[in-house]
Amino acid sequence: EPLCGEDCFSRYTHGMMTLEDMTVQAEGNLRGSFSVVGLLNETDTFYTMVSARIGYIDMGRNPHVTGDKHESAVGRVVKEESARCKTLFSDPRFQEEAKQQAPSLSLLDRVYQLGVEVNRFQREELNQCT
Repeated sequence: EPLCGEDCFSRYTHGMMTLEDMTVQAEGNLRGSFSVVGLLNETDTFYTMVSARIGYIDMGRNPHVTGDKHESAVGRVVKEESARCKTLFSDPRFQEEAKQQAPSLSLLDRVYQLGVEVNRFQREELNQCT
């Protein structure tokens, strides 16, 4: 919903827009509506990008802000299950099968890949400015 907006979500809910339409809107928003596109697994880079892009926000003043470990990292049995899931979900065959069974996953993956692309472009752009 945030990538597409409330209007977009409302139109989808009332049958006036398809998932594909929402994806196209989200892709356009990612390309042109965000000063910084961050990736969850690269939070330090995100904070640096925010500080560089928006000069009055100094993320370096929040050194205590860090990510926490997911609770699945606790306990031997849970760690084994977490490792099993990571192996399963990183298997390209499993990913493709899941996308075939749930086409919305393909759309989410498409938006994520675009987010990575926009993030890399923005990082390069900011590196040229410093």
